[in-house]
Amino acid sequence: MFKRRKREDRLARLVDAISRGQPFSVTYNESLSSALESRLMAIWRRQEWQKAQLAEERNRSAALIADIAHQCKTPLANLQLYSDLLSEAPLAEAQAAQVDALLAQTEKLTFLLDALLKGARLEAGLITTKPEKAALFPLIRQAVSASQPAAREKGIRIKVEAPETFACYDLKWTAEALANVLDNAIKYAPAESLIQVAVLPLSFYTRIDVTDQGPGIIPGEEAYIFNRFYRSASVHQSPGVGLGLYLAREILAAQKGYITVQNVPGACFSLYLPNQAESV
Repeated sequence: MFKRRKREDRLARLVDAISRGQPFSVTYNESLSSALESRLMAIWRRQEWQKAQLAEERNRSAALIADIAHQCKTPLANLQLYSDLLSEAPLAEAQAAQVDALLAQTEKLTFLLDALLKGARLEAGLITTKPEKAALFPLIRQAVSASQPAAREKGIRIKVEAPETFACYDLKWTAEALANVLDNAIKYAPAESLIQVAVLPLSFYTRIDVTDQGPGIIPGEEAYIFNRFYRSASVHQSPGVGLGLYLAREILAAQKGYITVQNVPGACFSLYLPNQAESV
């Protein structure tokens, strides 16, 4: 009975090691437990091989996107330069409108390449975030300030309710993630509406809610809106490329945080940041 319990405990430890991706040793003999251990070792090796293959594929993707972005940098800069020069010249109304459209598309393509490069590097683990425990006010202030120009254009007011609280986060990257969520809310919220930013301290995380008064999320699409390039059929006429929320998810995941969405009505995006550095 004692030996049986000992074997069961060892197998349980081996399963735990596999789940954590940790190496382990196998006792080789003709017993049933040894055969099971050998099979577990085969599973672990297969799992480690798949992890290595996935990491290599992500690195290749990141390198390819970086090469494309680098090759596009010079022609995009030239397009921007010549478009700026044209915009300063005396043009007919129709020609001026065409130059404005050219400038807008150049800026959109520059943003797209930049966002793709950031996303690929985050997925491949090539961008390192440095979370530190700090007050949330600087984070919210920076993100809201970055989003205010777009909000003012639509007459949208951003209301912040944030108690004095702390969380573990990288200011630069997390501010970008929160600004992306705010920009998404501004994009789909009606003019002259209200966007609310609220902070709620929890046991293990601090939650930042961004709630708008827009159309909300179509039921069934909640699981897809954070995917790269995903855009709902209901908003295809609106500007955007489907990368802002994807980047927000990747930035938070790099810091052991996460993001969710629900209809309230309108949409409420919740960003979760760890409270303790040990969990980051």
